[in-house]
Amino acid sequence: MTFLRSLCALILCSAVLSAQNREQDILAVGPSVKGSGGGIFLIDPVLGTAKALLGVSGDLKLAHAIVQDPYNPTAWYVGTDGSAATPQVTPNVYRILAGTGRVFKATKLNRSALTGDLRIEDLRVVGDRLLILTSSRIAWLPVAGGNPTTVLKHTNRWPAMDTDGRYAYVNLVSSGNGSQSLHRFDLQDPKNASKWKLLYSPKYPFPTRIQGITMAGDGNVFVVDRDNRLTTDVSRVDPRTGKLLQKINVSSALFWGGTKAVEDPRTGDLVILGKGRLNYGVVTYRNGKLYKALFGGFSFPLTGIDVRRAPRLFRFGYACAPSFQPEPWMYGNSVPYLGNLSYGLILLAPANTAGLFLLGTHGALPKPIPLGFLGMGKCELGLAPLLSFPILVPKGGKLSLPLPIASSLSKANLDVQFALLDPKANTTGMITTRVGSILIR
Repeated sequence: MTFLRSLCALILCSAVLSAQNREQDILAVGPSVKGSGGGIFLIDPVLGTAKALLGVSGDLKLAHAIVQDPYNPTAWYVGTDGSAATPQVTPNVYRILAGTGRVFKATKLNRSALTGDLRIEDLRVVGDRLLILTSSRIAWLPVAGGNPTTVLKHTNRWPAMDTDGRYAYVNLVSSGNGSQSLHRFDLQDPKNASKWKLLYSPKYPFPTRIQGITMAGDGNVFVVDRDNRLTTDVSRVDPRTGKLLQKINVSSALFWGGTKAVEDPRTGDLVILGKGRLNYGVVTYRNGKLYKALFGGFSFPLTGIDVRRAPRLFRFGYACAPSFQPEPWMYGNSVPYLGNLSYGLILLAPANTAGLFLLGTHGALPKPIPLGFLGMGKCELGLAPLLSFPILVPKGGKLSLPLPIASSLSKANLDVQFALLDPKANTTGMITTRVGSILIR
């Protein structure tokens, strides 16, 4: 009996999911152009097919951004492009239920009109809220529905965004020729310019625009950029240091540029939206090389894409600041599916850092507990621990924590967090990482 099997027996595997991941569960969206086309499409990056979902009508034909609900394998969140309608309308955010090739239900989440916004550019799930990027602002919207709360406003003509729960990653103009760079800001203190950090600038002599920003399965960030000479790259960047880890030139496959890229965490394939010489569509890259040439053949652009497959580790919550840089980073080494006996967590932190590993059932703690009263500043306890044990980061600064998942287990959502000793960080000398969810499907 593996460690995780014993743990599931202890907690009765109370958080059970209802459906099995499938290889083709990748959805892309694109708004109609002059009333033609548009909708939500099932993408198979291995076969190279794109099929329109049934049951998509009305506002959903204006779908511009999409993200999966990580805790419900049939649910997605969709943002629309009001400027694509004639006459123009305000955009909306929906929660949809989809499966077997169709949309079964769509529920509008914003209770008031998003006046002043043209479209929803991107949206991401952070705990019980959506972080939405519109044409004019970044805002929070409860996943249960409600009114948006503005985080900050922007004037970026081509905005892009992703988040790991602690930081938001955005594109900003940062050079005299109008080129954009990847920046990050702290979601707990977004208007403090001193905490904004420039992470990565594409190195071109020509003006360059960042078209898409998405988190990779290993916690790094994909940046899709294009210069005005039609050079298009997808770069993998370390979000802690800004170091360029990989760059794939996709200009031959997407002659007129790419818009978004997403990684299938099971296969490692990179699925990229963009435009070829004649049509819009999707390309697949495997091991840095073209695997499936442009398919789909759309007359309108695809603007959003996400994968329903469980991520390696779904991060959310606030991690308090350590006294050292780069900050501690936690991620899963693979997808936590049933029967994955090699699954485990990786913690990057300074060598000889001691601390505690905490694990609990997702949802057992309704809200994080602020630890400021213990002298730990803005640190939070983000789960109700059912199990904890001491850890020590070895030489090299990389701790590997095996958590094998037996095929006989029930599906479950488990939360993990590290509490690490850091004498210089605060009065107590301890910090906490953000919470990660292991979504076993």
